[in-house]
Amino acid sequence: MKLIIERPSNILLLLTFLLVQSCMFQYLAQSSTTSFTDQAALIAFKSKLTSGPNQTVLAANWSTATNFCNWIGVSCSRRRQRVTALNLRLMGLQGTISPHIGNLSFLVYLNLCCNTFFGSLPHEIGRLHRLKRLVLSSNQLNGSIPPTLQNCRNLQVIHLWNNHLTGAIPSTLGNLSSLEVLEVEDNSLTGPFPLVIFNMSSLTTIALTNNHISGTLPMDLCSHFPELQELYLSSNEFSGQLPPQMNYCRELVVLSLIDNKFYGSIPESFGSIDKLELLYLGVNNLTGNIPPTISNLSRLSEFGIETNNIKGSIPSDIWRLSNLELLFLPDNYITGTIPQSLFNMSSLQRISLVSNSLYGNLPSNSEFSCPSLGRLALGLNKFSGLIPSRTRRSRA
Repeated sequence: MKLIIERPSNILLLLTFLLVQSCMFQYLAQSSTTSFTDQAALIAFKSKLTSGPNQTVLAANWSTATNFCNWIGVSCSRRRQRVTALNLRLMGLQGTISPHIGNLSFLVYLNLCCNTFFGSLPHEIGRLHRLKRLVLSSNQLNGSIPPTLQNCRNLQVIHLWNNHLTGAIPSTLGNLSSLEVLEVEDNSLTGPFPLVIFNMSSLTTIALTNNHISGTLPMDLCSHFPELQELYLSSNEFSGQLPPQMNYCRELVVLSLIDNKFYGSIPESFGSIDKLELLYLGVNNLTGNIPPTISNLSRLSEFGIETNNIKGSIPSDIWRLSNLELLFLPDNYITGTIPQSLFNMSSLQRISLVSNSLYGNLPSNSEFSCPSLGRLALGLNKFSGLIPSRTRRSRA
């Protein structure tokens, strides 16, 4: 009986050993194959480079004689030896982006910023399902933003600014539920801003400055973006009225809407955006008065509503803006006298009230105590009396 028990036990051990060996060989073979895929993708990427001061560096360093995980700009995972990051920022590279980049299936971080890549963005980028940060800014890329980016479901950051991209922003980007930063400024993008993106509650930064994008802002904008911190829409073709419930944008720090087609009055609720530091509303068709509630923005450092149709007077309690450094109100219809408190604000560095209907005497030297003031522009108003020497020194 003892021999009968030992024999099956030895056979079982042998079978287990063979199974483990088989799995190990299979894993090593698969690992070798997938690693070769990453290496081949990188070599294909290098083959699309045409010139540049560092192309020779890559030609020498990106060699099959060494492990690709040790190549310049390449980072790999330790366990699987798969490419997780490709960072070639400021390498002076020139060429197109190879579609084989889509074969780097473990890629999490792609940064090709500040080179001279041209041509269109390959649709194969949409195969990078693990990608979290896409940084292709400051190149010469053209064509449209590929709709296939919607497949990069883990994307948190998109930096495409300062290129030559055209067409509309794909509505499919609204499927990126983890997206926090969308920066596409300084391109030639057109068409309406996709409404679906206004439902992406994860967004903290939207930067569309200097394009040809149109559309209106939802009246309940802040309900959609509870985490929004920076909104840059300047130099586009947005229109409509400003959202009336901006007090719900609790995290908003920067609001820049310069050079669009917004109309109507500035809502009182703007004075309830507690964390706001920069507020730019210039070059629009805004009317009405400067809301007195603006004086509640204790963190505000820059405020501009130039070239609008603003009337009324400068709020008398503007002195409450204790961190204000720049006040830019030229080319409006503002009337009344300048509040004396304005000239006692220690943080102010630049003031422009040019081309309004302000009147009265300027403060005397003894009443003028802005220690940080570097520029004061008051021309094309209705002031009377003497020009204080302190004002002349500030280049009035």
